[in-house]
Amino acid sequence: MDAKAKERLDFILGRRSVRVYRPGEVNEETVEALLEAAMAAPSAVAKDPWRFVVVRNRVTLGRLADALPNGGMIRDAELGIIVCGDLEAAHDRQLSYLLQDCSAAIENLLLAVHIVGLGACWLGVHPREERVRKLKEILELPASVLPVAAIAIGWPGEQKEPRTRFNPALVIERSGKGGARRRGPGFLLKAGAGVRLPHFTRGRICLNSSVPPLEQFEEGHFRGNNHGAGGLHAPTASR
Repeated sequence: MDAKAKERLDFILGRRSVRVYRPGEVNEETVEALLEAAMAAPSAVAKDPWRFVVVRNRVTLGRLADALPNGGMIRDAELGIIVCGDLEAAHDRQLSYLLQDCSAAIENLLLAVHIVGLGACWLGVHPREERVRKLKEILELPASVLPVAAIAIGWPGEQKEPRTRFNPALVIERSGKGGARRRGPGFLLKAGAGVRLPHFTRGRICLNSSVPPLEQFEEGHFRGNNHGAGGLHAPTASR
């Protein structure tokens, strides 16, 4: 990898959640640029079900802070952007597609905030029913529009060092030629009897019926149990 590419990737590691803000206006041109970046995210069948509510009113920001546990920082932010999704506009009207699309838009928004020198914090709303209900009430959202997250945005009042959370133990490589290789120690997958594991390729998961059942995997790569048919569970580190 060349130095320029590495520098760009390192920039992503510098994006941190900022919860303290100093006074300073964020002009409309900047907000529009942030929203343009958010809407450049991928969306299932290009349905773009995301909807954005920009909040600058101090009273409304205070009500949002009161409605969101651990969301007090939005009270002091210059603005909040509430990322919502319209279920009627989502692909096949599926909640899962809506949430994936909105999450992609949120990450684009957070990176754009970092690029322009602002700070932001992602506050989860969905699936907490009480938070969803309160934000729908505060923002007077239509019935089909679901608040997914609130993003507090302002000029950073704190500085955080870049960091990486890369963990090789969470990556499995599978070449398609049989067997699987762990990048790091301690990766454990559990599956019920007869459950087929997904096909892993550099962190991507593709369900593939040709992948052998768990008991056929090489000893030492995966360990399973036959205590019921609970299906495939999330990976957890073995000890």
